[in-house]
Amino acid sequence: MKRLDRYIASAILKYGLSTLFICTLLVVAVQLFMDMNLIVNSNTALIEVIKMALLGVPEYMMMVSSISFLFATTFLLSQLYANNEMIVFYNSGISYRRLIRPILILAILLSILFAYLFENFFIDLMIKHDTKREELFGRSSTFDNRNVNIQDTEENYILHASAFIEATSSLTNVTIVDHEDGRIVSRLEAKRGRFDEEKRLWVFTDVNLFSFDDLDKVSVQRLESYSDERYHLEPRLFRNLSGTIKTMPYEDARNYLRRMKLLDIRAYRENIVDLYDRLFSPYQVLILMLISCSMSYRFKKNVFLFSIIQSLCTAVVYYVAQMVLAITTKQGFTSEYVYLLGPVLLSALLVSIMKLIGTRNA
Repeated sequence: MKRLDRYIASAILKYGLSTLFICTLLVVAVQLFMDMNLIVNSNTALIEVIKMALLGVPEYMMMVSSISFLFATTFLLSQLYANNEMIVFYNSGISYRRLIRPILILAILLSILFAYLFENFFIDLMIKHDTKREELFGRSSTFDNRNVNIQDTEENYILHASAFIEATSSLTNVTIVDHEDGRIVSRLEAKRGRFDEEKRLWVFTDVNLFSFDDLDKVSVQRLESYSDERYHLEPRLFRNLSGTIKTMPYEDARNYLRRMKLLDIRAYRENIVDLYDRLFSPYQVLILMLISCSMSYRFKKNVFLFSIIQSLCTAVVYYVAQMVLAITTKQGFTSEYVYLLGPVLLSALLVSIMKLIGTRNA
């Protein structure tokens, strides 16, 4: 049995790593083709382009790893059925559950390995890749943000700004509504706001300050400059961190999301999806290999062809469901738990249906 386990595990590794290598090369080639215009216009040296491409390899490997090992598992099991080797195993008293045990163990080990490599090595290489890309093409990712909405539950106010400019730590077209015991106390409207690093608070200019008393009478003040110690939120909380949450240290990401859950629920939803994608993407290898082991391979003919079509359909359903649920979760229509479990359950349902159809037609 140990020899059989080694054979199955080594075959999966051989097919999986070969497919991973080919798919990674294809992604690198596609990315270079997409950047061809930038490369030509910037007169970048070939060696620098190669360095940038190599730094992007870990990220591309993570993108295609689950598909690669899904194909490897499907190929091996379909070949065992196509060559009637499964009949030999069954007659020898080896059940299908016992046969796929080394596959599942390998899937768990691969997922843990990918998760470890991603958190400890690949993230640093992704940052270096982005930095290298900025150096070569002069295009940097920006933290500027639009339509900023933040609620400070400690100081009881809601802030809206049409734009946040990272370079100057400034806000434009600012509106702040102070509330107390369910009623509006004041409303501030300012053309601009700038964060004072020395005083650690926001200073607003061209201000209209509306105050409401207990009788709902309104008093208006027009001020050239205005500041309040309560308005002290750090500029980093206003940043657009789309994509950055995947590369920042994990503890920093957790602390940021914990704060944003109180300040800006929209930004929290968008970034929690990116964080979950970062944490659980290495385990897609385990999920898709498990799904591959659950598929039916008892076709009368063209076993390999139908098995590949079956696995591709399952992968398409998984990734499309993940993409759709990511959008709906960021918009607040579904919870993050639905985003995590939805693609798995839909893929499992599809596999069960195809397996039932295959059993009836067998």
